[in-house]
Amino acid sequence: MDPKRSILLARNAIAGKIKNCRTLMRRNDPERSTSSLDLMAKLAAQAQEASSSQSLLGIEGAAAECYFSRFANLLKEGSGSLTRAIPKSRVTQSN
Repeated sequence: MDPKRSILLARNAIAGKIKNCRTLMRRNDPERSTSSLDLMAKLAAQAQEASSSQSLLGIEGAAAECYFSRFANLLKEGSGSLTRAIPKSRVTQSN
């Protein structure tokens, strides 16, 4: 694949991933800080301008560190269990 096309695709994919993580933080972190959201926005913009795959990996890593440092706050209380029983079907029923 053409290296210029590859970096363009990678930039868009990583920038989109960072923007999605930022949206999840904004919507689901009750203790969110504007500094974390601002950092994610800045990293998404940097990803769009990255000149190499190595710098893109560094940007992605920084965004992951920011996101996962807030990850426990994104989980809603009680989300670790099913809220309803799985319906039985002919496949799952035992005779």
